Amino acid sequence: MKQSKQHTRSKGYILKIIIPIILVLVVLGVLFWTIGGDPSGKKTTHQMADGVAKFYATFRSSFMPGDEQLDDYIIKMPENDKSVTRQLQERGATVTPQDQNWTGEVKRRRFKENDTLRNAIKTYGESEGVELIWDLKYDYIIKHHFQEQSSYTQLVELVTKTVNNDYDGKVRSYFCPQERAVVVTAEEIEYLQQFCTSTTSKRRLAIDKKRERDYQLRKKLGID
Repeated sequence: MKQSKQHTRSKGYILKIIIPIILVLVVLGVLFWTIGGDPSGKKTTHQMADGVAKFYATFRSSFMPGDEQLDDYIIKMPENDKSVTRQLQERGATVTPQDQNWTGEVKRRRFKENDTLRNAIKTYGESEGVELIWDLKYDYIIKHHFQEQSSYTQLVELVTKTVNNDYDGKVRSYFCPQERAVVVTAEEIEYLQQFCTSTTSKRRLAIDKKRERDYQLRKKLGID
């Protein structure tokens, strides 16, 4: 009996030690998960935040192709009577050319709920004296507020990459210094090739060229 009581007391002491330790570990785990795994308690942010990409990922996961909810996120744009080339030529005749190395101010730009991607980046462009020509079939409604820290051309490029899958990967953005304009399009336009500069980074251009070479090689070899 005496040994049994001593054994019971020992178990009680052990439990009194172990249970608080477990509780502390659980609390620390919850705190770590809540702050996103950053021991400093501060959220880590990249210079090019993931706001647009996060918005689009949420948008994409909200519906399946053909779902009625598609209309809640997408606006079909009316066709413009003037071609992109014509719009650029007319604007070029009325504005002072911009420096060809212009990228826009690096700063934090906010995207408000119920605004659209096109309207937001168009407004930010106009505030810096640059016109946005959005030559895409659709515009995208912003359902949740987010913000981005970048230059203007970086911002446009990020938006371009974000919606690219809706246009078979053909969306590109260009800066046209003579016309003080930025163009977002999924079309091959000779005027852009001759007089404008792609906002795409050299790294992405190199990746795209490699993919094209690989595709042509696979096609030549009859490999899917």
